[in-house]
Amino acid sequence: MSEPQDASSQTKELRNEGPLTETQDIPSTALYTRQREYLQTATAENTRRAYRAAIRHFERWGRRLPTTRETLIGYLLAYAETLNPRTLAVGLTALSQWRRSQGLADPAGRPSGA
Repeated sequence: MSEPQDASSQTKELRNEGPLTETQDIPSTALYTRQREYLQTATAENTRRAYRAAIRHFERWGRRLPTTRETLIGYLLAYAETLNPRTLAVGLTALSQWRRSQGLADPAGRPSGA
């Protein structure tokens, strides 16, 4: 049984560059680029389009990214009666993915200590 690999190792193997060794020193910009490439290939264009629309909707609501858990709750409450719950779920996922792509903690995730 093989050990689990992190996303950067999997991405490098997908690009036929072989597994990373512990002694390799990879600049963080290279890892970021590989991560973005991996996410792009792992996510359908329609999904990315929906995420972009959801982020624009959030920003038109008058908020900027990054945001806080309290702001997300306010956004959900503001649209709870007018938007389909699945639309709101896509919005939360889009905001979470944006945060992850920026290397930030996810305010929509489980609170610490929960």
